[in-house]
Amino acid sequence: MPSRVYPARRKLIMHKLPFPDSQCHSCHYLRLSHNKRGSIFLQCRHPDLPKYLPQPMNCCTAFTPANDKSSAQDP
Repeated sequence: MPSRVYPARRKLIMHKLPFPDSQCHSCHYLRLSHNKRGSIFLQCRHPDLPKYLPQPMNCCTAFTPANDKSSAQDP
């Protein structure tokens, strides 16, 4: 079962993330999760989108920069 990767740990594993060109990596709605075998998953928390989007995402209508928390709301 995937578990949450917290923001402090997120920076440590950025070099291992799949699809490095994906817009998801800088989105507020991104949730990183991993399994016991070391696979890393990009999960979208936006309520109107599927949990696992096809990767790499180059253009997303729900994209909100991760550092812009004033315009984004957690679902």
